[in-house]
Amino acid sequence: MRQYIEPIWKYWTHFKAKQAIAMLLLFGCVFFAISFAIHQPGVEHLDLRFTKALQSFHPSWIYGIMLGFTALGNSENLFIVGVAVAAFFFFKHRPLAAWLTMITLVGLPINMLLKVYAGRPRPSTDLVSVLAPTIGLSFPSGHAMASTTLYGFLAILAWMHIPQKGTRIAAFFCLAITAVMVSLSRVYLGAHWLSDVVGGWTAGIFLLVIIVEVYKHWGKRELGLHKPVPREPEVAHFQT
Repeated sequence: MRQYIEPIWKYWTHFKAKQAIAMLLLFGCVFFAISFAIHQPGVEHLDLRFTKALQSFHPSWIYGIMLGFTALGNSENLFIVGVAVAAFFFFKHRPLAAWLTMITLVGLPINMLLKVYAGRPRPSTDLVSVLAPTIGLSFPSGHAMASTTLYGFLAILAWMHIPQKGTRIAAFFCLAITAVMVSLSRVYLGAHWLSDVVGGWTAGIFLLVIIVEVYKHWGKRELGLHKPVPREPEVAHFQT
C-alpha cells in the first residue's frame, strides 16, 4: 500500500494555501449538504438498510470487539490518549506536535454544537437493535468526528516522524483503521446512523486539514525541514 500512500502524501505536502482552502470548502459543503439530506426519506431508508445489513453479521465475538472500538472513541479515553501523546511529544522536544495533538480534542465541544444545529434523534429500538443505549442527539457522530481528528493526526505524525518504512506504514494503518472501526462500531451498536458517521468524518477531516496545515507551516524545525545554510569556510588573506 506504500506505493499508493506516498504519492498522496507527497502531493499534500506541496499543498499551497489556495489548495488547502479549496479542500476546506469542499468538506464544509459536503458536511452541510449531508446535514440537510439526513431528514430526507431516501437517506433515512439507506441508513436503515445499512444498519440492518451490518447488524445481520453477529457472531459471538463481534459484540465485544465493537464495544472495544467504541470505547477508544469515548471522550474520556480520547482525552487520555491525547494527553499521553502530547506528553510524549513534549518529552521528545516537539512542542508544536504536542499542542496540536491536544487541539484535536476541540472537536468534542464543536460536535455538541453541531448536534444542536442538526437536531437529529438517535436510532430507536423499534427500527434497529440498540446494543449500546446512548442519550443525546445523533448527527454528526462525535465518536467519528473526534476519532478522525485525533487518530488521523496521530497517523500523519507517525508518517512524518517514524524513519523505518515498515514501522511507519504499520503505525499509519493501525491508527487510520482505528478511526474507521470506532465509527463503524457506532452503527453496529445502534448508536448512530451511517450518515451520522459520514457527517462526523467530513467534520473531522475539516479540522484535521487545518491542524496538519498549521503543523506543516510552523513545525518545519520539528519535521527536520529547517536546516541552517552551511557557512562557507573563511579564507585567510595574507599580505605579501
